[in-house]
Amino acid sequence: MAKRTAVVLCVVVAVGCIDSELDGPQRSEFDGVDTMIADVERADMTIFGSRHAQSVIIDRWSGGDGAFDVLDERKTGRELFVDARCGAEQSCQVRYDAAVERTTDVEAAFGEGTLRIFRLGGQLSVEVGDGRVVGRSLRSDIADVSVEKGTARLSFDTAPEMLRIDLGDEATARVSLPEEAYRCNFDDDAESVPTGGLECDRHVARRIEVRPSDAAVHFEVRGDAR
Repeated sequence: MAKRTAVVLCVVVAVGCIDSELDGPQRSEFDGVDTMIADVERADMTIFGSRHAQSVIIDRWSGGDGAFDVLDERKTGRELFVDARCGAEQSCQVRYDAAVERTTDVEAAFGEGTLRIFRLGGQLSVEVGDGRVVGRSLRSDIADVSVEKGTARLSFDTAPEMLRIDLGDEATARVSLPEEAYRCNFDDDAESVPTGGLECDRHVARRIEVRPSDAAVHFEVRGDAR
């Protein structure tokens, strides 16, 4: 029955298919959460903001030949911690779907895997060692995204007050932003980063930082501010 449920969620939610070999879902629900903090070694995670959510609801699927050293969701104060680390066999798998209030702050650190973030308006801090970050319909005033190896694809519905992009040598990013003026702090050599139509103005407060100066970032500017 759990495997059949996973297939249904893949079709209805349309946020990516769930491995039919994983067990679950195991559901957890937490009230009074301001910040969700994920620290996972290897995972596929989707976090989506819901205007109707009054709590955080997490569905988790897990499996693999090796046992987990840590596999846990716990709340301390108004912070929710999600931890997943493999055991000695390093063959565990875990998948999360999390519904949160749209204003929830999200901090996520991935060793490897895929993180999807949709319709979030709280502060974002994302670090990925090897994998993908896909963000759509974002309204975060502050967003900090770091990818060592892999890709980041981010689309903002509203202009962030602070956006930081930090990429390794084997990482690329594509960022879609509303048409606004930004202070473009692109390391020491602003001409090294294609601005893609960004209006760069050193006198405005709204800021974009890119590191290093030769980071593979492509900006897209929309004239239809939402």
